[in-house]
Amino acid sequence: MQESTKNKLTIFSRLWAVSMILFIVFCIVGVIATMNESKDLIGIATLGACAMFLVQVAHVVTSVIVKRGWCIAGSVFGIAVSVFVSLCSVVALAAGQYRPPVNANGPVEETELVAGDSVTFSFAGSDVTSDIVAMVPEKNVRHAVLEWLDESLGGTFDGDKEDMGAVVGHYGNLYVDKLNSISSQGVPDYAELSYYARMDKIYETDKVVTYGLTIDIDMGGAHPLSKEMGATFSKADGKRLTWDMVSKDGTTGVKNVVKEMLKDYFNAKTDDELMKCVQGVKNASSIPLPKTPPYMTEEGFVLIYQQYEIAAYAAGMPGDTIPYKTMKPYLTEEVRKLTEK
Repeated sequence: MQESTKNKLTIFSRLWAVSMILFIVFCIVGVIATMNESKDLIGIATLGACAMFLVQVAHVVTSVIVKRGWCIAGSVFGIAVSVFVSLCSVVALAAGQYRPPVNANGPVEETELVAGDSVTFSFAGSDVTSDIVAMVPEKNVRHAVLEWLDESLGGTFDGDKEDMGAVVGHYGNLYVDKLNSISSQGVPDYAELSYYARMDKIYETDKVVTYGLTIDIDMGGAHPLSKEMGATFSKADGKRLTWDMVSKDGTTGVKNVVKEMLKDYFNAKTDDELMKCVQGVKNASSIPLPKTPPYMTEEGFVLIYQQYEIAAYAAGMPGDTIPYKTMKPYLTEEVRKLTEK
């Protein structure tokens, strides 16, 4: 080999660090370009990295030809570093290219959570108090939830139901007026005239969302009155689940489930014992279903009777959570699918 050629190859072999650094630079540029979806820059970075890797291979071959040990070691080291950087780039791209699922409303969380804001009304006078707190959904089932809330609070609001401040304010002021009217007529000293209502999201899957509503009213009577209810909404169309969830052939089965639930609640071993605990019912086979439709929770469907609905005030609100597997045979196919996680 001519001396001039050998000198040129020796100089080339010593430049292994330059090609290694350029390879790393192209890899970094490629990762950044990919994350920013810059197609032109991705192409340039890819070609540049490939070219520098080939140059590094040429460094190894040249170092072997000129028999420069330290150049051989350096060139091999450069290739090893380049391979390591390539693997790191792949990992970075795998992480950087992840995107959460999207829908028509834009990016959302994986669990498709229904977000919401808290709307409140609060009044504290010398004799009466009125408080309402409602967690209002921002989208998806918003309209259906607002209709249910208005209906549950009395159904007397005739304005724009999308204006939740107005809805909550209407019922807050309504009970301020009612309680003030009662107060003006005189009430026992032990009475604390008050109205309290709170709505919260209590359960959610990728298919449904459930809101719970608690209402407590003290109107100066022998005892305050309470209501506990909930409603489950399909995220697909906002439809509220009612007793229509029971199939045509499932009514008898659900009534039997309810009867057994009441036996457990009252600790009644027989139908006769149960009949001593309930009111307004001729026999155990004619026990009506709760007026409040079942609603979904983590453990199953909640079935609940309101105060005085089927028993004396002292009995509270008879009810329990019925596991999904117990209710499923009596549900429509549509609702069965909603219970599947």
